[in-house]
Amino acid sequence: MLILEPPSRRWINAAMLGAFVAPLIATRQAYSQAPAKINVRMGYTWPSSQYYSIYLLGKEKGFFQEAGVDPTFVEGTGSGTGVQLIASGQADLGAAIAAGAVINGVSQGAKIRMVAATLPTNPIAVISSQDVPIKTPSEMVGKTIGIPPGTEQEQLWPAFLKANNLEASSIKVVSIAGDSLPAALGMKRVDGYISYSTDIPFLEKAGMKVTTMLFSDFGIVYAPGEGIAASQEMIDKHPEVIRSFLVGLQKTFTYASEHPQEAAAAGAHAFPDQIQEPVALSTIGIAMGLIKDVTKGGNMLNLFKMSEQEWQGTIDLLAKYGGLKNPPAASQVFTNEFLPRS
Repeated sequence: MLILEPPSRRWINAAMLGAFVAPLIATRQAYSQAPAKINVRMGYTWPSSQYYSIYLLGKEKGFFQEAGVDPTFVEGTGSGTGVQLIASGQADLGAAIAAGAVINGVSQGAKIRMVAATLPTNPIAVISSQDVPIKTPSEMVGKTIGIPPGTEQEQLWPAFLKANNLEASSIKVVSIAGDSLPAALGMKRVDGYISYSTDIPFLEKAGMKVTTMLFSDFGIVYAPGEGIAASQEMIDKHPEVIRSFLVGLQKTFTYASEHPQEAAAAGAHAFPDQIQEPVALSTIGIAMGLIKDVTKGGNMLNLFKMSEQEWQGTIDLLAKYGGLKNPPAASQVFTNEFLPRS
């Protein structure tokens, strides 16, 4: 009879160690791979939206790279244009893209969705000089108002007019690039312009005293305000890239909320000719103020997660007032599929 000797304890320990080490080595190899290089198109320009420094902080601190992606952030010229670039594959992802622009794009056939919200509501506003303030919609009659082309401001303008019973012919609208609007107001080429409350620190730094009139105070409230957008092709072919980016973004936003000075400095380091650290710090403070109610306890996932009810409300608003044709279903414009698990 053949008698098999039992395996030695040393052999058993070696086998157990190998079973443990093998997946650990594989995991380390996976993390040691070069992060995926991606192009991320911002909604607007660096000078006009200096709280974008938050994203540059994540790049500087290596939070995105740790998660497996190496993003290059490129300034934009409006969310409407950004949606077109993302949907056509000219940008891998979009950041700070307005919800209204995504809805409008999808209604026109663009294959794009928002995969995370980064502002719960939109701070769009009419900005005017304190010398001749515009505090109510009726005070806009007979005035000249600047609106940047290809933006959600332009898209929502008809909705604002209808919601407040204003005739378009009663207000002169001029098309001016977003980063040129403050100068146009200062030179009195316009009586006011449509932008965001986050512009205020920049204007104050320039010595301008302004008044803001929020759209949300006069019937135009929509949510989410803005977020991260991806094309359907990106969603289908590179879901892991989207997930990795959002993991890095969660860490970035969390760190920025605790270290806003570092975020402002990161923006100034990256674009010293366009981002002013004191202005960036103030705009970051405003942005963090906008999200504080939904991120109690520092949980950024509460900010990133979107609801069908909110999206449907925004779609209905644009269909009723904004001339939106072929309104899409809420399920066509957003997904929570790629949010980090914790």
